[in-house]
Order: sequence, then structure tokens, then C-alpha cells
Amino acid sequence: MLRNFILVAALAAVASVTAFAQTMMPLPPQSSIYTSSQVRGYYFQAPTSFTITGLRVPASAGTGAQYIQVMRLPAAPPFYSASTSTHTTLAFIQNLPGTTIAAVNIQVNAGDHIGILGARVSGTNMANSYATGPHATNINGQPVTLYRFLYQTTLLGGPAGPVSQSASGQIANVEMYYTVGLTITTPNPLPDGVDNLPYSQPIQADFGVPSYSWTVGTGLPPGIVATTLGNDLILSGTPTTVGSYSFMVTVTDHDTPPVVKQKLFTIDIKAPNLEALESDEPPTVTPVRFYSGDAATSAPWRNFGQVNTGTNK
Repeated sequence: MLRNFILVAALAAVASVTAFAQTMMPLPPQSSIYTSSQVRGYYFQAPTSFTITGLRVPASAGTGAQYIQVMRLPAAPPFYSASTSTHTTLAFIQNLPGTTIAAVNIQVNAGDHIGILGARVSGTNMANSYATGPHATNINGQPVTLYRFLYQTTLLGGPAGPVSQSASGQIANVEMYYTVGLTITTPNPLPDGVDNLPYSQPIQADFGVPSYSWTVGTGLPPGIVATTLGNDLILSGTPTTVGSYSFMVTVTDHDTPPVVKQKLFTIDIKAPNLEALESDEPPTVTPVRFYSGDAATSAPWRNFGQVNTGTNK
């Protein structure tokens, strides 16, 4: 009897089959099988927000059980032979039989650094589905490049530790299925505001089931309030205090059950630009003359506050 074949982090809810529409990220054709005690995969920076719903090592790599790991890194991994163990395991799947697609629920935000390792058991080693890399592909129509991702040990003993990337060389194919679903599409940070000048900025969501409801946590700049207009959240008002402000925005759609997504936003409120007033150069003065009576009559004229007596000529 197979031991439990799927272990996941708290962020990944797993089932044996998926019952909803999903899309597979396009992968390059397999060029060879790399059988080794090492495991390979690919690394990318997410071009958009999406949810990973399924994972599978291609059957073309063999018939052995599948081992797959998904991780989030705080930044791009170092190039081999340097490595990093600073990453969060989002899913670790072991002993997954045959052609089964592991159903997961992993939320990925735009800009996240994601590494995926995967291979099939081959004796005491692992069979990697090698393909030409780097590989240009897309997620929901947004371009993304897959780079060679390395772990210099097998996954048979547990999740990967130190990992690296490579600017060239073969990637290992792991099928990644995803849905887009409700997503806050407005990028962070928001445009800067200027102290004591009107500010207005919409925050928008897409790919959910309308209508959307919004809530905003504490931290808005003083003078800025949140309202809704249709399906959009509107931040508007006149900021009164210079500084950097961060706050959490939550959107809920009308799906059954409702889908809830959150995103942290930042607004910088800048001081007005006083550069022109701080110039060391004296202002240019243009004399202006005022006349009264007959043109031939002497009359005083003013030069921006200076009173002079003279004769019109």
C-alpha cells in the first residue's frame, strides 16, 4: 500500500481530481530524460495573479511515482553554484501514482518568485523530463520566461533545501494547471499624491463573479476616503500629511461560495515642489507704467511697489 502520497503546506488544499475549468501553462516539447539523484524544474516571476490548481510530471518521463515541490522565494534564486535555502514550500507532493494530476489550491500574486521541481521515480533515482530552456511561454496571455531550476539532491528524502537557477540549460517539464479567478488587478504601489492637492485613484478587480464588494483596512493617508463606484473602489480626497501609507484592500465577489482576495497597497504623499521658490537667482522685474491726465503731463509710475517720479517721454 502506498504511504500518504500528498503532503502540502497550509496554503495548499489538495484533492485527487479537479472539478473545474483550468488551463495548462504551455511547455516546450521533451527533448530527453535526465535520470539522476538530482531533481530539476523551472523558476519564473509571475506576470499576473493566478491560482495553481493542478500539477503533474509528464508521463513521457516514465511510469514511476511523481514527486513535485512548489516554493515561493523572496527574490530570484542565485545562479549555480551559489544556492539559497530561503524559500517557503507551498506544496510537496510525494508518491503520486501514474498519470494523476495533483489538485492543489495555491494562490500566486503578480511579482511572486516561484520555483517548481518535479520528477518521476526511476529505481533509486529520479527521471526528469528535460526540455530546452530558457523557455518563453505565457500565463493567462501574459508573457513569462521559465528558467532552469536546480536541486542537487533527490526529493525522495523530503522537500528540497538549497536551490539555484541557471541562465541557460535544460529545464525539467512539470505541467502546471491554473485558473485566474477573482484578482485585484491594480498594481502596487499606487501613484504618489501631493500634500494639500486633490487625489483620486481607482482600484479594480477582474475575473470574478460580479458584483464586487470592497473593504479597506486602517492606514489610509489622512484626508483620503474610500468609496465604491460600480465594481471599483475609489480612493479620493485631499491628503493633509506627508508620508508613506500602507493599507490592506479586500474584495469579495458573488460566486458560490464567495471568493475573497486581499492585496496590500502603498501610497506616498509628497510635499509640494518648492524648487522654483528656492532659487538663488533674483526674480526678473519688469517695469509697468501707469499714466493719468494728458500724455505730456508728468505723472508717477510704479515698478512693482517702488514709486518713482518722472516725466513721460
